[in-house]
Amino acid sequence: GFCIFPDYEERAIWTTNLTAGFGASLGRFSLDIGYGYGKRDYLNSDFQTFDVGTNYKFDETTHNFLVTTGISF
Repeated sequence: GFCIFPDYEERAIWTTNLTAGFGASLGRFSLDIGYGYGKRDYLNSDFQTFDVGTNYKFDETTHNFLVTTGISF
């Protein structure tokens, strides 16, 4: 899946999420593999309201991997 949306408090901050996954089942055994990418972009944000003296420009990026196995009885 894919989603991009603005932050609710600061419209210049954008969050992007990208997910992908694969699942397989063979008899009683199952395997699911997933990946998630998330990024918050602060590059267009106005930090003057924080009164920190420095205008920091950065972004946050995360990568998440998930592996799940199962056995049915």
